[in-house]
Amino acid sequence: MENQPLTTQMIVIISVLISVLTVVIVFLVLKLKTRVTDNKVLSRSSMIFPSVNCPKCQKEMEKGFVPIQKGIYYRNINEKPFTQLLSMKKLLKNTLSFGVRQLELQSWRCNKCNYLLINHNERYGK
Repeated sequence: MENQPLTTQMIVIISVLISVLTVVIVFLVLKLKTRVTDNKVLSRSSMIFPSVNCPKCQKEMEKGFVPIQKGIYYRNINEKPFTQLLSMKKLLKNTLSFGVRQLELQSWRCNKCNYLLINHNERYGK
């Protein structure tokens, strides 16, 4: 009979720990979401899409979009490669999408040199 209260106490403790852990995870995800996006999605009709010349060959680049969902990570040439787990600080602003709606970044591509320029300052919805 003495084991019954201990088992009930353990269940309560485990339930409380799971609840606290869930709250912490939700808080961290929401904090990350607001850090890597400005939560602003623009429509294509409001977009200004200037012409851009390729930095290599100087030909006009093709205008287009790059779909985003899992983010774009960046490191400079002097930094060591990073793992996915430790790279959240290197996630470029506005490159992570937390929804079913497909978001895109404005981009330009050189068909000759295969250079790709991406504007990750603003996100666009379809």
